[in-house]
Amino acid sequence: MDSKQFFDGFDRLIARHGYIEFLALTMQNVPEVTPHENGRLTLAVLQHITAPRFLFPDKPALPNDTEITARYTGLRFILNDNVSISIGYLGELYVDFGLIGALLVVGGIGGLAGLAYGLLRDQGSGPVLFVAGLCLIVVLPLGYFGQAYSKTIGSLVFSMAIAFVVLRVGFPYLLKLRGDRPNSFLKCEPQGPL
Repeated sequence: MDSKQFFDGFDRLIARHGYIEFLALTMQNVPEVTPHENGRLTLAVLQHITAPRFLFPDKPALPNDTEITARYTGLRFILNDNVSISIGYLGELYVDFGLIGALLVVGGIGGLAGLAYGLLRDQGSGPVLFVAGLCLIVVLPLGYFGQAYSKTIGSLVFSMAIAFVVLRVGFPYLLKLRGDRPNSFLKCEPQGPL
């Protein structure tokens, strides 16, 4: 590791700190100045991800992340279409449900992602690296702490759906085209003593 890598890591750490500061400002501002939303943000997220735009062409665009951050932190930003500053999904969950509710919902979201991960991992119908890649795709959306709630939930739900379709439909179809059997790939099974 050289000094360039160290300073790059340090810059990333400082950038992460900004999101923690936004969360702290949100917790200071809500409910003192701006009241909790009592589930309205979650309802809007669920409505947004369950209404595909090709069926609902008049569906409104997602609100600007910077406007949401300004509203709930009390900070004022110069808005620019090319800038997205979010309080992150934990901050939005705090605004929606308070501290305990936010932690419970985050735990539920993590449990759902863990369940999907386990189901994908235990399918046993694909090569180990292929299945591991699909598992990674499922949990990756939760790693972006500073990402907006609607984007996090949307990417999580659709990543899970796509991963299961690829594993259950796409992969077997490709095997059928090639004439391979699903068990002809290397599996992660004990082979006996080395």
